[in-house]
Amino acid sequence: MPELRPFLPVAVPEVVGFGEPGSGFGERWSIVRWLEGLRATALAADKLPSPERSMLAADLADVILALRAIDVPDEAVSDPALRWYRGRSLAEFDEPVRRSVQQCRSLEGLDVDLDAALGVWADALDVPGAREVGDDRWYHGDVVAENLLLSGGRLAAVLDFDGLGVGDPTVDLHGVWELFDAPAREVFRAQLGVDEAEWLRGRAWALAIGLGWRILSSTALVFDEFRGGFIGKGSPVHFFWGAMDLAV
Repeated sequence: MPELRPFLPVAVPEVVGFGEPGSGFGERWSIVRWLEGLRATALAADKLPSPERSMLAADLADVILALRAIDVPDEAVSDPALRWYRGRSLAEFDEPVRRSVQQCRSLEGLDVDLDAALGVWADALDVPGAREVGDDRWYHGDVVAENLLLSGGRLAAVLDFDGLGVGDPTVDLHGVWELFDAPAREVFRAQLGVDEAEWLRGRAWALAIGLGWRILSSTALVFDEFRGGFIGKGSPVHFFWGAMDLAV
């Protein structure tokens, strides 16, 4: 992160120390300096479009543009720690996503057209870039509401760079369907210069990640097929439902 911080238009966490796995926690962890701001919220289904969401959309697009513009040095390209599943091609996850859809069919009270979900996924696999990864770019990997801080209604900071990686940056679109109404999504898309193929791939990422977390929210312990390991119970997220808006 220290290498990227000067190039980004908002604040990012400054790490002051690291901890090692222990006491029942199996991951490395970090201590970061406090950043002021209010956490962004997911868009409620009954919320009308607002200029505040559109301003946030423009701010977030500027951050992603800046991140994508940073040179990727050779040592980053060859670093396995920066190569994780969210920077890989959609096609690699066809079987796990289809399996997630089947698992969702057994969930009670899930008011979602899962056949339509499969259609969204299948359509995305047919667009350019779905089966191959282009030039390496930096990506955050988890641009969702809980990782954004606001001040005065504008984006002030982006948190949690634990998923920072190198590869296809399309995954950084997935939180758009959690955060923004349709007009704000168009602001984001225009500001970032996203073509139709990348937009459909980003929506497919929102669907794939949302499906996985919807299963997590109903299961105490599941095998995460993307990461290749068991992870504990999670919380429902909103971008799955937003991605099912087939009109955008």
